[in-house]
Amino acid sequence: MITPPTFNHFGEQAVLLSWKPQIAPAIRDDIRQLDRLMHRELSALFMETVPAYCSLTVFLHPWVDKEDFIRKTQVLYKQKQAQEKEHKTVVWQIPVCYDTSLGWDLEAFAKAKSMTTEEVISLHTQETYEVYFLGFLPGFPYLGGLNERLHLPRKTKPSIKVPAGAVAIGGQQTGVYPVESPGGWHILGQTPIPFFLPEQSPPSFLEAGHQIRFSAISLEAYRDIKARSESAFMLPKKWNHK
Repeated sequence: MITPPTFNHFGEQAVLLSWKPQIAPAIRDDIRQLDRLMHRELSALFMETVPAYCSLTVFLHPWVDKEDFIRKTQVLYKQKQAQEKEHKTVVWQIPVCYDTSLGWDLEAFAKAKSMTTEEVISLHTQETYEVYFLGFLPGFPYLGGLNERLHLPRKTKPSIKVPAGAVAIGGQQTGVYPVESPGGWHILGQTPIPFFLPEQSPPSFLEAGHQIRFSAISLEAYRDIKARSESAFMLPKKWNHK
């Protein structure tokens, strides 16, 4: 059973809801369910909500009393189990090329973990990853579910330029860089699928609560898909919807 969140004032006009400080699917679901209910029932009271692994920050309109909002949200939280409908899980299959020309940290990563590159790829593609939330960069998915054998601290010297589509591991997490940026995660490969297109609506196909599976493809397949995705926006395969 999930322990209810605590409610605290956060700055001048925000409220911070805090759950037990851990990365857990049950807490993720609790946050997502309450966030949806708040947008359905209390949307006139706030400007924005920002979900994280174990917290939900709510930025209220200037005229809203924080204590009144907290009382309303606590009532809503108590009612949410009866009000919440079954949530369908969307699973995306993301093609990734792990060729060392694209995954330039793969060999060093495998050596640090006393594995072969094939073992790293196998472990990375075996899991189903949960999208907890998007942040850090536009469309950057924070994923849960990385095999403990692949946990490795971030690089001591970050890369100045990580390309959009880079698939990487940092600490206990794996993720995909949606846009070019500096980064300190270990680059294992790259996906040809765009994760963030500002001209699209919505600009990212991912949402909190979705799931991802990575599948290994050849360098030739990577180049082919990338050429096609650059000429027309291509969604990855939505391989399961239950």
